[in-house]
Amino acid sequence: MKLNNVEKLNNIKIINIFIIIGSIISILYINYICYWKYFGLDNIIIVKPILIHYLPINYILILISFYNISSSYVKKLLRKGFSIIDFKKLLFGIIDTSCSIYCKDNKYCIRLYSNDMTLHKIFSDMIYLVYGKKPMTFITKNTYVTQLYGKNILMDIKNIKLDFDSKLKIEFVRTIMSGEGWITYSFVNSSLGFKIYPKLGFGSTIPYEKLSFYKNIICETGINLNLKIDKRYEKRGYLVTNNINDFKKFKEIGGFIEGIHIKKGIFKGIEKNSLLNLTLKLAKNSMNFSSKEEALNLIKNSCIDNDLKVYLYRIMLG
Repeated sequence: MKLNNVEKLNNIKIINIFIIIGSIISILYINYICYWKYFGLDNIIIVKPILIHYLPINYILILISFYNISSSYVKKLLRKGFSIIDFKKLLFGIIDTSCSIYCKDNKYCIRLYSNDMTLHKIFSDMIYLVYGKKPMTFITKNTYVTQLYGKNILMDIKNIKLDFDSKLKIEFVRTIMSGEGWITYSFVNSSLGFKIYPKLGFGSTIPYEKLSFYKNIICETGINLNLKIDKRYEKRGYLVTNNINDFKKFKEIGGFIEGIHIKKGIFKGIEKNSLLNLTLKLAKNSMNFSSKEEALNLIKNSCIDNDLKVYLYRIMLG
């Protein structure tokens, strides 16, 4: 007997329900036995509900959340086994580096300003996954704003203990770099023409205390950014490196989150990973240009690999 689409959908929903129920029973049983074995009957998991935060519930969340989560990056982390606690730590990085906090009449508002919709989806989906709330996203003054009211949410995230395993540390760095990381270039004129010197950086006017924390976290992934103070602002600055090996290492750990674009400046609208890949190719070929404008035009127009290959091939032909 051939099933129609409605019947197929109903069957899928029924199967998912049984999978979820079976998973919950299995998880509770395993944790019940383990906790009872080591701590006794009086301290089983039902008496200690706080342990729920540490349960490996991700394969349940995948089935439930895929219907409501649009970010492929968040779904990818769920498949990798990231926990609710892990997502809270990632949210800490986004809120601490990319968001603004407003307080009025004891009401706390978290706002993310960015022209990149991918970042808004990631932030919104993580909030929904952890706290069950969907922030509101709207457009104002030619930029997207994602807004969320919640003093309890803010306090919960701010008070979280920031310890990382290697897997979480990498994604933490990728997340904050996707929001506040950047690539730029300086140009030096020589007898051979203009040569490009790329820079990989993080932040712009971040307080010195925060910079020290993020510098250490980023360096622990093998990317050595140097702390630079912005002379225009007291005890504020940014992190930066011009060592191409740091570009390579950042690429090795995954680079920027896929789909994140540059928000402003001459490279506005270009995907950050495209610029990262192009920078590595330019460094490998050690190219010189007749002018700064020629170099900038190549960078803007050659973020697709094929375009760069054609350009290099023409140079080889003279």
